[in-house]
Amino acid sequence: MTLSHSPEHDPGQISFGVGFGPDPTEKARFASAVFRVTFGYYDNDGKPRHLTIRNLSPKDEQGKATEVHFGKESESNLNLSVGYSVASLGAGGRASRNVEYTRKTASRVRGQGVHTPTAEWTFQEDEGEAGRHGLDPQYNLFVTLPATTNSVWMEFWAKAVLVRGHGTWARTTILKMGSIEVPYKRNMDLSNGSTTAK
Repeated sequence: MTLSHSPEHDPGQISFGVGFGPDPTEKARFASAVFRVTFGYYDNDGKPRHLTIRNLSPKDEQGKATEVHFGKESESNLNLSVGYSVASLGAGGRASRNVEYTRKTASRVRGQGVHTPTAEWTFQEDEGEAGRHGLDPQYNLFVTLPATTNSVWMEFWAKAVLVRGHGTWARTTILKMGSIEVPYKRNMDLSNGSTTAK
């Protein structure tokens, strides 16, 4: 996950990049995920107060089909090409020689939380068409906060469902980042120029 802010674009906008990297060598995919973040600020007495979200994106978006092409590579290296970006698996990724196929994915992301202090996005793979499974490699999210404070605090947590294998051989693992009870916390200075963090 990446976190960024560009005050020259919109002083109150905070952007998140959330990525899911499937492992084709193990036939693993992310089937669903949740990402929730709460925003606030500290008042003059140092007490935490909530901020109300003015806008967020996406709110409800059907993912377009993305072609994932696995090309002919050596046994010790497999290139995964998605759109204009290319990610390479090193020696840990094994692939059979002269294997070449294309897989399509599509997913839906829904966001809610406008006029509240908490934004929540849910990600769900599209199971409606054969071959379209797994979440997209990258999602771009943003919220717009009131431009009334230069410093905000954030509390966020996320979880994702990783599925290995198919059918009766499928195994499910829940991956978590923080929790509702003990979320990750982060402060950001919105007046300090462009910033990016991971």
